[in-house]
Amino acid sequence: CQALETRLVRGETGGVWRMADQENQMESTEMKNQDTCRRIPVQEVIEKLDRMLEQDEPERAMEHLKYWLSEAEKAGDWGVQLTVANELMGLTRSTGEEREGLSAAERGIELIKTHKMEDTVTAGTTWINAATTFKAFGKCAASLPLYEAAKRVYQRHLREDDYRFAGLCNNMALAYTQLKEFDRAERLFMRAGELAGLLQHSEMEIAVTWVNLACLYRDWEAAESETGSCSQEEMELWEKKKSQCLERAWEQFEKRSVKWDGYYAFNCRKCAGTFGEFGYFRIQRELEKRAEQIYRANRREGQTEDKDW
Repeated sequence: CQALETRLVRGETGGVWRMADQENQMESTEMKNQDTCRRIPVQEVIEKLDRMLEQDEPERAMEHLKYWLSEAEKAGDWGVQLTVANELMGLTRSTGEEREGLSAAERGIELIKTHKMEDTVTAGTTWINAATTFKAFGKCAASLPLYEAAKRVYQRHLREDDYRFAGLCNNMALAYTQLKEFDRAERLFMRAGELAGLLQHSEMEIAVTWVNLACLYRDWEAAESETGSCSQEEMELWEKKKSQCLERAWEQFEKRSVKWDGYYAFNCRKCAGTFGEFGYFRIQRELEKRAEQIYRANRREGQTEDKDW
């Protein structure tokens, strides 16, 4: 199964895991009052990025972020550099651009350290994004210390039911799944689901958690089968668990309360393949169709706005 990490920063068009605007604009007054040659229009940069992602234009989004990272470097605006680096981490995980992704992760970590922001929520979120990027590109062992550091910062500064703990739990669980520590991964996925269930408009985050649990159970079953310790009864139990997870995930996509926007399309597309891997081909086709319908409509709307402008 493809690992479906949850998003903790802006990018990929929404969701409750996205950083709050205050955090993304940075909590440090030092960052807000930098003596720069010129001010980078960070809000406009992010809004334009969102429009590109809503229209399924990752190549344009990548060039857009690279350009503004360069501009922020020229202006000496390290706050914007950190914002853009976080965005690049998420985008490169979607596009598979390893070199750019690892570079953005290392840049984010360096900026946090250089400007002594280690004891901030922004640092925790940056570390989670960097860890998830390392994990996505095969450096799972390097991700765990960053997840643990983020956890400590969050515990100092956030309520235990804060939505960012849900994203942390889900992404840590994916790392432990890769390391075949299945018990620990299952507990973290369950906790992520519990926290997401407390939030409004978290249908997609809940769906992704259930899909990830189905993948966990498949990997767990495969590991036990290799040792010859899996009986027929146990195999049937694994099948039941996987089916229940995928059925619950599908229920989230079908809820009337969910908004059919770019974020919904993004999750339709990234979950569709996993449903197909488990033999749910009708659902796979339906999710792919919904994603394409939404992206096509968004592109038409974007073209209309450009003409009006």
